[in-house]
Amino acid sequence: MGAYQTTQRDPSHQLNVRLLRYRRSPDREDPALLAQDLLAHGRALDAIELTDIALRRDPGDADLELLRARALLAAGHVQHGERELIRVAKATPDW
Repeated sequence: MGAYQTTQRDPSHQLNVRLLRYRRSPDREDPALLAQDLLAHGRALDAIELTDIALRRDPGDADLELLRARALLAAGHVQHGERELIRVAKATPDW
């Protein structure tokens, strides 16, 4: 199997490509889906970075704020993550 075929099946490579694509052209990738995928692959720090960027573009997006809080928790920032979860819950009680 060639290097090209290996990277095509490597989820880490695909996530790297998607993350780079988002950094260069944020409108080409859904940040919430990408953050979920990053979290699912144990890449909490990348998910935090991504959601920070996305929230600068779309402040107050409850989905992104929740994903950021989940990423903070996954990265071991428990107190910060819990504060964010509480803040998001209070800001969007009907969500």
